[in-house]
Amino acid sequence: MFCLGAAIKSMTTGRSHVNEEMDSRIKRVASSINPKIQMAVENATQLITGAKGGYVILDCGENADGHPEQILIMDSPDKKTAVNVIRINKNGIGFSTSGYSGPYANAWTIDGNLVADFITVGTMFADRIRGGTLLIGGTGSGRNGEITVRDAKGELIAVIDINRVDIRKGSIKEISLEVGGYNNQSGSVKIKNANGAVRIILDNNGINVNNKAFYVDMQGNLNCRQITAFGISGDAVKEFSQTMDDSEAMQVAKKAISDAASAAAKAQEAAETANTAIANINTHIDNINNSVTKINGWITQLSTQIKELGKPGIS
Repeated sequence: MFCLGAAIKSMTTGRSHVNEEMDSRIKRVASSINPKIQMAVENATQLITGAKGGYVILDCGENADGHPEQILIMDSPDKKTAVNVIRINKNGIGFSTSGYSGPYANAWTIDGNLVADFITVGTMFADRIRGGTLLIGGTGSGRNGEITVRDAKGELIAVIDINRVDIRKGSIKEISLEVGGYNNQSGSVKIKNANGAVRIILDNNGINVNNKAFYVDMQGNLNCRQITAFGISGDAVKEFSQTMDDSEAMQVAKKAISDAASAAAKAQEAAETANTAIANINTHIDNINNSVTKINGWITQLSTQIKELGKPGIS
């Protein structure tokens, strides 16, 4: 037989070309993502390319005219006995490991909703992410991650990562800050002037103003360069102490100490709240990443198996 016209590729040739292109795309994607996502890509590739057998059914359902209403991809030719089922119809794609009737815990519906247990992605853009846990740090995919906040001009406001909570501008309100103790033995609160010089230090040794120009240790002993006394009697010491306590400078110092302690307590509470929020969001990101990987794998498997319909003996 001689056929005049454009050359038509055989199904075998076309399938081979598609497989080669798919493998090339998978390798390109895998080389540009982190190891955990790469492992997910490799696992999906093995699941899809290693799939053998199965049944692809054009199901007419209850349609009297006999037109197919859905595509079924199953591990059994009979939907009554099938366990693993992929249903594709005008309302979306559903995946079940509990038979034809579901439930379809993983699905992508026509109204734009994606329901999945795990989603693995390289980059994700979103208007908002709500609820759950964001985890930054640890040993997972977020081990080197950070949360960066910038203002409308792009200037850095704050950074939260595995090493620090760095706040460059703005204010911390209604929180408590805890410094020192078991987990932070040498913690301190430092107050600097406009030139960056340290003026007041509050730590677990006491309060140091202007490099010990005014110093109060943890036993309540006051050391001040501007006070010198000789032969002060007990009553005089009491009177002097009372005078110091009533002085404007002491009142200012006490207020500064109280404000600093309150600010420290608030900062600690804010840091703990931020860490919890980070942990919640990160867990959701991991879940979304895993679900995307599953869906991509299923779509690839569907594409491969549909192409097998052209072989003799497949229905």
